[in-house]
Amino acid sequence: MLWLGVQVAFASVPLGTVAPTIPEISTLPGPKGTNVSEANQYLKEQFLPNIAMTVIKIAIPLAVVFLIFGAIQFLTSFGSDDKLSLAKKTLAFALAGLIISLLSYAIVQLIFFTGFKITQ
Repeated sequence: MLWLGVQVAFASVPLGTVAPTIPEISTLPGPKGTNVSEANQYLKEQFLPNIAMTVIKIAIPLAVVFLIFGAIQFLTSFGSDDKLSLAKKTLAFALAGLIISLLSYAIVQLIFFTGFKITQ
């Protein structure tokens, strides 16, 4: 019975397939070599600033869309307190998101220039 289960499990794997292998360190993206100072420099100069710029490129258009949406809500509230408070919250959160996204690059630089280092 056990043999039948094993045979069925292997029957679904096509012949000629090879198990995945772990890639060599030299083929991975990032700094070449395994030196910690190179990795720290790569994080400081390329990786995290690129992530911050990507966040900015995505967050600014979204914040503008939500600012427009909040302004439309504000203009169409017609004195309704519930709609007016919802519009104010939308505008406040859109502005907060815009400010945080614009400061993300500065935050990354501040962290690294205050002495953040990778250690082994």
